[in-house]
Amino acid sequence: KVGFLFMSSSKVIIPPADLPITLNGAKQFLQVSGNDEDALINFFIEAATSECEQKMQRALMPRTVRDTMASWDNAYMHRWCPVAMLTHIKYYNTDNVLTELATDQYWSYIHEEYGLDAIKLRTGVTFPEVYDRPDAIQITYVAGYGTAGTIPYEILAAIQLKTRHKYDFRTDEAAGNRQSPLSIASDRLLLPYINYMYTTGL
Repeated sequence: KVGFLFMSSSKVIIPPADLPITLNGAKQFLQVSGNDEDALINFFIEAATSECEQKMQRALMPRTVRDTMASWDNAYMHRWCPVAMLTHIKYYNTDNVLTELATDQYWSYIHEEYGLDAIKLRTGVTFPEVYDRPDAIQITYVAGYGTAGTIPYEILAAIQLKTRHKYDFRTDEAAGNRQSPLSIASDRLLLPYINYMYTTGL
């Protein structure tokens, strides 16, 4: 078969080393001066960051991701953007042995905004046959912005707002719903950055 690759599942195999919002930055925004709630605030930063990333389907701090699929059919669309670097493509051959696809067998296209836009076989190359298993093809790449300083300010502001929301309403379930002004403002800031390819059902 000749064509593009189709992603069926995705997993972060090396998580980000840092958060896009520092503890001190969050405490300034929350107007908290003491250290008694540092662990709690850090937890809220992590939760807010994850919520924003899931909503956008956009990776913020760099992490290594592995997308897997059962066959070479259709078009591959990476799960997380932006993609900084394609690490490798591997597949289980007909003997069920994990094998790397040589880099001279395909092209990878890096979109300025979304990162990895497509992976396409070079002219005259055909996909090798694979073993019958759901993770027969593995595409590993680094997704995320280079540093927190390169993340758009609107996204950073949205994380701060969601952190504030979680901090303010931690003991008030009714007031802490998604329709609070803080959540509404945060979601509006994220709108231009949503990757709609993978938001259905979220």
